[in-house]
Amino acid sequence: MVPSGLTPKSNVAQLQSDFEVLLHEERRLKDEATKRATDLEKELEEIKAKLLEQEALTKLLTSDASKAVHDTGSVIVRSNTLGARMSLLTSEHRRLSQQADS
Repeated sequence: MVPSGLTPKSNVAQLQSDFEVLLHEERRLKDEATKRATDLEKELEEIKAKLLEQEALTKLLTSDASKAVHDTGSVIVRSNTLGARMSLLTSEHRRLSQQADS
């Protein structure tokens, strides 16, 4: 039974029109989804590149810090060695001064 005012022909035409609108909307949504996916892939690649850069900088800074700690340790050892030598020289100076005074 066909609703009043509609003929089978107009009903088919309306369904065809609705179908065309839905096809157009589906294409638009697919295009939009594809564009968004492409944008997200680009953004992900940028993030990966930044992470790799940060990782390289972290390794460099860690290496520099390790070298600085090593260098500081070397300076402390040399300073302690110089301090010990200075103490020996001071003792020797006192001894020689005392001998000279006697």
